[in-house]
Amino acid sequence: MSRGQRSLKLPRQKLSRYHIRLWGFTRVFHHAAVSNQCSTIDDSFKKHETEKKRQYNRRILEVEKATFTPLVFSTLGGMGKEAENFFKRVATLISIKRDTPYSDCVFYVRRKLSFCLLRTVLES
Repeated sequence: MSRGQRSLKLPRQKLSRYHIRLWGFTRVFHHAAVSNQCSTIDDSFKKHETEKKRQYNRRILEVEKATFTPLVFSTLGGMGKEAENFFKRVATLISIKRDTPYSDCVFYVRRKLSFCLLRTVLES
């Protein structure tokens, strides 16, 4: 798998041996930046998600035969609507697979996300 691509294995009892090929490219923006000041935080998230989709969605669907989810985050800790839906879905799948409470899985996924984002900031 190349960088930016993740493979999510679904529970066997639900979908047998299928795999989802997912591409998620991350964008982190600062809402107080000059380019984002004249819009609300929700509009800024929507703008960045739309821009990412415009750049990558067609190629991912046609060439890679995969789905594309733009993962957009704010430096203040917020995440875009599609990123929220993605992480909820991941937490649901982990909850089903490991037979653990959904709330524990959401906590686990968000904690892992926080450390991954922090690691990328510290490495660059």
